[in-house]
Amino acid sequence: MIVHFYRQLKSLILAMTFVVTTYKTGTCGNGMDLFEETTFLDCSFSDYCQRSYVRENVRKYCSEENLTYIERCCFNKTSMANVLVGLDLSNCTLMNVSDLFKNTTNLVILDLEDNPLLNYTKADFLGLTHLEYLYLPENKTCPGGEAAWSSSGTECSGQLNPCNYLNVSCTENGQCHHLGPGIAKCGCLPGHYGYKCLRQGTFPTLTYCLAICIPTVLFSAFFWFTQRRHVKTD
Repeated sequence: MIVHFYRQLKSLILAMTFVVTTYKTGTCGNGMDLFEETTFLDCSFSDYCQRSYVRENVRKYCSEENLTYIERCCFNKTSMANVLVGLDLSNCTLMNVSDLFKNTTNLVILDLEDNPLLNYTKADFLGLTHLEYLYLPENKTCPGGEAAWSSSGTECSGQLNPCNYLNVSCTENGQCHHLGPGIAKCGCLPGHYGYKCLRQGTFPTLTYCLAICIPTVLFSAFFWFTQRRHVKTD
């Protein structure tokens, strides 16, 4: 029982630390961080591919745009960071791409040719709103369907905004957000939150999180003190 209590207490402390951190930084509920912006040039994705043969799609794009190409990655070097905009994962024996691109939301060109990809969905490309060129293995379809691209097939180009072609209708205080190929979601305009964005102001993050954490701590402490007598000692 004591060990169980300390485990609960540790989890609660970590949760409260997260709450305070997210409240100060304003990132509570924001599921995407742009970790691909770095101050150094390192193509960590090359670890996925042990084969030396690559196609020229990404390299050619990088050269034409006067960007920096290293191994299988194309970087846009800015004064603040080096942003990953191109990625060549062709001929990498990839079976799936689940969670592979969650931290590469600035990709403009992506090559997945010559891979034995089994199944993927548009959700695997969530956050890739800047993606304009996607090269797929043969007999694979563009994520989001043909309507999500100006040109579709094994080469998907010109990603379209689903808020427009899906005619997404949001509430009066809401706005449609493009989240990826064929992915759209309604969100509240600044200054509104809650059900159908009817409430004005900002969501009370700290109050909400404390209202959950404090009762949990109190109940845990109560049950620990009241149940200690049932703990068998050697």
